[in-house]
Amino acid sequence: MTVALIGIYYKTQEDATEAYKKLPEWQRQNSSIVEFDNAFLIVSDEQLKALQKMTMKINKRKIRVFRRRHPNLIKRIAWAVLIIGLLLNFLGRVAEPTNEPEIISPIPENTPTPTTNIEKIVPTTSPNPPQRPTTGKASYYSVSGCLGCRDDRVMANGERLDDTRVTLAYNHAPLNTWVRVTNIITGQNIRALVTDRGGFERHGKIADLSVATKEAIGCGDVCQIALEF
Repeated sequence: MTVALIGIYYKTQEDATEAYKKLPEWQRQNSSIVEFDNAFLIVSDEQLKALQKMTMKINKRKIRVFRRRHPNLIKRIAWAVLIIGLLLNFLGRVAEPTNEPEIISPIPENTPTPTTNIEKIVPTTSPNPPQRPTTGKASYYSVSGCLGCRDDRVMANGERLDDTRVTLAYNHAPLNTWVRVTNIITGQNIRALVTDRGGFERHGKIADLSVATKEAIGCGDVCQIALEF
């Protein structure tokens, strides 16, 4: 046998001796080879004491079993030795200290936060918005009709929306920037102030005009415009 375990039978004394030599030093000091029913067995001192309590004559080289009234005594003793050996072996493994480090799940220092694709939606508070096309459709918004506006009609630059002022909402220029707005169809144009942001790009538009800007360039509900900075 290649692995020596306490409580295993060996056919010859040579096999048992070879297995005994392969045991760790601490196990050899507390175990012995005994003859058991024409076989050889490696038992620990605890197993010998257990067998002594079962009224057996034990010698460290021979075991003589007296079975006058119990013909199955040998089988019972064999099972007892195996169970005790396995139990002691298990308890010995549990008691052995381990030097393995404790595994702790690392906690990331910086928790990633979801980001929004800037190509689709530009934050209304962006101080330096990316460059975008300056020609396209424009709609308008007013104090009485302003989807998504605050109840107090305060724009992104902190001022209130005023239908009489020439302003526009645009996402790609700094706030309070002057821009020339031209109606591409009629050629009418006017300088307007960028005062607000908006979600109009989701609907295919590049800006929202105030009522005054819309009327100044002759724009209807929607028109084609060009912006010059």
